[in-house]
Amino acid sequence: MKFRKIELLVMIVLILEFIACFLMLNHLTIFQYMLFVQVVPSVLLATIAGNIAARSKYTWLILVVFGLIHMLMMFAILRVTPMTLIEKNTIQSETSVFAFNRNLRLGTYFGFFLQEFLLGAFIATIVKTFRRIKQGTF
Repeated sequence: MKFRKIELLVMIVLILEFIACFLMLNHLTIFQYMLFVQVVPSVLLATIAGNIAARSKYTWLILVVFGLIHMLMMFAILRVTPMTLIEKNTIQSETSVFAFNRNLRLGTYFGFFLQEFLLGAFIATIVKTFRRIKQGTF
């Protein structure tokens, strides 16, 4: 299966975003970390997965594979993240405490997989629906 130009562009943006995050990891607050290391890559990867899955006859297999890729990416990034430093970078008031739970188990990674699978399935459904409307077969 060939990638379209938009999918290649999104992949390049995803790779550049991860490189930038790795370079700036020691300077992120916990909120910046959640946004730039977890939310943005998840949306970009789901966009790629949904577009590819919408064109393929193996839609669910592609979504499972991209869910596993996302789970492995999060496993890798959480292994190298200096969470104590990120928590120290976060400015907190005296009444609030943000702490990162370091006890990540299989359920956490299954949640990453499920999140990516459902988001990719949603985007694939939207792409297929718009394609059918455009073709007049809806």
